[in-house]
Amino acid sequence: MKTMTKRIVIFALMLMAAVGMQAQSLNGTWKTTMTEDGQKMDFYFIFTQSTLNMKGVVSMDDPEVGKIVVSVKVPCTYTRNGNKLNVKTNPGQAKLNIDKMEFTPEIAGAIGQSPELKKMIEDQMKQAMESSKGEIVDGFPSGGELSIVTLTSTKLSLRDETGETIDFTKVR
Repeated sequence: MKTMTKRIVIFALMLMAAVGMQAQSLNGTWKTTMTEDGQKMDFYFIFTQSTLNMKGVVSMDDPEVGKIVVSVKVPCTYTRNGNKLNVKTNPGQAKLNIDKMEFTPEIAGAIGQSPELKKMIEDQMKQAMESSKGEIVDGFPSGGELSIVTLTSTKLSLRDETGETIDFTKVR
């Protein structure tokens, strides 16, 4: 009977250790919201075992135009040594995307009359985004060393080399 109890205790301890190790995993999608010059941006760190994608999503609301949501994704690689992350960004491979365009009824009506107009607007937006891509990507962390301050199953706090700490919440 004692060996059975001992086995159950050992099994329970191994299970708790496995759950504890799971809480230490970076894998998943982590989100924070930043505000710069009055503009809100949702910022995501998307970790897999060896890659990190940084993604910024900005929603622009203009009463005369409508709502436009754009995102930029910068692929990265990282290595982890204890609580230190060494991140290498690939800004040259950054991808800009128009995620959503909801126009005001007037503009939507005009676009409904002329599908070419919608394509023209999208093309001009993509062109404008591409021309300011370098500037947008420069706003992203440039890589280097990050320190993990807090890592639980729902919260991640990272400190950069300047000492600034950013808090993320796990969303996926």
